Amino acid sequence: MKILHIASFKGNIGDNANHIGFRDWFEKLVKHTVEWENIEIREFYRSKRKWDNGFAKEANAYDLVIIGGGNYFELWVEKSPSGTSIEISPEILRKIETPIIFNALGVDIGQGYSDQTKLKFQKFLEIALNEKNSLVTVRNDGAIQALEKLYGEKYDNKIHEVPDAGFFGAEKFKDIDSAFSNLISKEGKKIIGINLAGDMPEQRFSNFAGSTEKFARKFCEFIENLSKTNPEYYFLFLPHIYKDYDVINKVLLNLSDSIRRDKCLIAPYGPSDDMVSSIFSSYKACDIVLANRFHANVCSLGMNIKTVGLVNYLQIQNFYQSIGKLDSTVDINKIDFPIKLQEHVISCLQNSNDETIKRVNEEFKRLRTDYEVFITKWFKEKKIY
Repeated sequence: MKILHIASFKGNIGDNANHIGFRDWFEKLVKHTVEWENIEIREFYRSKRKWDNGFAKEANAYDLVIIGGGNYFELWVEKSPSGTSIEISPEILRKIETPIIFNALGVDIGQGYSDQTKLKFQKFLEIALNEKNSLVTVRNDGAIQALEKLYGEKYDNKIHEVPDAGFFGAEKFKDIDSAFSNLISKEGKKIIGINLAGDMPEQRFSNFAGSTEKFARKFCEFIENLSKTNPEYYFLFLPHIYKDYDVINKVLLNLSDSIRRDKCLIAPYGPSDDMVSSIFSSYKACDIVLANRFHANVCSLGMNIKTVGLVNYLQIQNFYQSIGKLDSTVDINKIDFPIKLQEHVISCLQNSNDETIKRVNEEFKRLRTDYEVFITKWFKEKKIY
């Protein structure tokens, strides 16, 4: 079975975890030997590829086309014929005869949308769902709620909510050896994992005038105060994309010298699947993870690590709301967040009974079981196996 897979494969560790969790499951489900051909979606963004007749011809040489997972149904892209960063025009979409799965995509309206992009996206969905009978699925980060806000109940029972496979990808590494075994072997030491997102500062740090620098200084208040009252705590920064280094660097520069030299570590970062085990061995060292990115939350929970959702973008709030655990989050776009975050971290570390991990496990596995039902039916309709 030859599959053309279009997604992000380099530069975002969350996407790598997603593909690992998806492909292992998918290959067992289809009971076929699968030959995967990757197309890096950023080649389209960089104009090295085009969503044109050549792409349609290439797609038609495969048994199946999969686009995603990823946050590609983002509706701020005015120039796109679909209104999203999947810039496939109606004409090209109609020329693709191979069955298509739009796999676990984010429907992101956090960066805004217009009447024009909303209409373009609706036309795109009408062709994908009705003319092409594609399988369109969205991930469990509030994407369904975004669709309802845009179109009401129009796509109920047509577009399916599925679990982001990063959870299952990270789950495979929960028994990996820690990258910081020497440190955590010291009696009484605690490692606080910290994932801070450095992209979209205007949205994420709106209450700090969109300034990463102002936010970083406030975040340092949290680290300084927590460290003073708990000198056994270490702080391990967990970058997922290169832009995360910007906010990490600003935090380090604003910390007192003794803390940044003696108490701070930075996990490795790399561009491909080759780095996944190294990066998740860093997660394994953490007693708790403060997670700003969607995949940082999903992955740490998949490894059964206590996790606090750092909310400054709607995805994280929606995710925790969907499992009824908003009390596992702290809004870090509020000026008084350092005090609340400190209290929350100490409380979590003292609480041995964490319901969040249990609820997430139950919800992700329920969604995957449901996914198997309708994807299997779709396979039979398409005579894929």
